[in-house]
Amino acid sequence: MKRILHTLIGIAALGTIASCSKDTYTVTFNSEGGTAIASQQIAGGQRAINPGSPTRGELVFLGWYSTPAVSTRSAGAEWNFKKDVVSSDTTLHARWQEGALLRLETLIQRAGTLRSVDYTDHSWNLFTDAMEAAKSVAADPDSDSDRIAEAVANLEAAIHSLSVPHIIIKI
Repeated sequence: MKRILHTLIGIAALGTIASCSKDTYTVTFNSEGGTAIASQQIAGGQRAINPGSPTRGELVFLGWYSTPAVSTRSAGAEWNFKKDVVSSDTTLHARWQEGALLRLETLIQRAGTLRSVDYTDHSWNLFTDAMEAAKSVAADPDSDSDRIAEAVANLEAAIHSLSVPHIIIKI
């Protein structure tokens, strides 16, 4: 009888402990100055639902991250709403990038497909100088919007100034 009583007390204690455990967690979205996003109540082991993109002036939304950004270009893994599961109260932080910086990075990427053999040496040298300067600005976390805009303008001008060599055919 004593053994049954101890077993029943143990079962009751486990039931009490189990009922005190947290079954749902709060996922909070810190838009870091953007439009407000409602938090979600998610069952443990389940995935949060992607709340979409907040807006913040001229900045471009990059995604939701589990760690806040030190700068707009901080490294860190983006929250994967298709794979990442919630196992505790979680705050996801919006990551932003200046629109001008995104334009510069896109321009650098596109300009990287140009080939030196298609242009005169002089125009290619001017282009490569502008390209290297643009890459330096894009990589510098302290670049302000004026410096980024100047790099965009210089690289665009260098691209438009590329000259195709004249071919003279002698007959």
